[in-house]
Amino acid sequence: MESLLRPSKPFDPSLSVREFAAASSEAGELILVEPLRKRLQSLAPNVHVSWTPSHRDENIDSLRNARSHFVIDIEGAPVAAPDVRVARLFDDTLATLAGPDHPFIKRRPKAATFAAADHVAVNTLPTLTLLDQALRGEGLSCNVSSQVSSVLVGVLVVLNGDALLTLPSSLAAVLEKQFGLARIAQPVPPVDLPLRLMWHSSYDRDECHQWVRGEFANIAREIVSAA
Repeated sequence: MESLLRPSKPFDPSLSVREFAAASSEAGELILVEPLRKRLQSLAPNVHVSWTPSHRDENIDSLRNARSHFVIDIEGAPVAAPDVRVARLFDDTLATLAGPDHPFIKRRPKAATFAAADHVAVNTLPTLTLLDQALRGEGLSCNVSSQVSSVLVGVLVVLNGDALLTLPSSLAAVLEKQFGLARIAQPVPPVDLPLRLMWHSSYDRDECHQWVRGEFANIAREIVSAA
């Protein structure tokens, strides 16, 4: 009876042994999953979060069947699943990157000039679609000169020409430093890009899962404070 009444020990992530899978686009992996992996190395060395590709039509089923334990969403579409939790981590914006000698760096382009420039579309990102929505009021849309499979390929295209690459600002902040790219002024109002964390309700009271959710939120707060 005494053991039943004794309070349970508080959760200690450093002693936990767990394997989780986080489904996301390449951008979600770079913005949130990779920083989380670095934190886990010191805070919870036996808690691992592996990346798995995110597919909009399959994410809910993956969460329900534990193929994914987290989904990082950057599209903001409605989630018609009462058993799936959705937490807004932060609202990102769009940033457009160019090579270090691009003429748009010295002067802000007009909307028509900006739209007519060469734009790189990354297959897994909705950024150009959102940019087109912002340009639609002026009857414009981006001239897509290259459709690429990944952000890295997009960066290489930009470095080897005059193309523009539009990304979530939090990711652009990392890449512009790593690759010597420059951010140009967009001739449109700021475009919001919500980053959300999704999980299945069956994990609501799972202490380790709850702790990892908290670490995702901590990383998001650090990104916002550094912006």
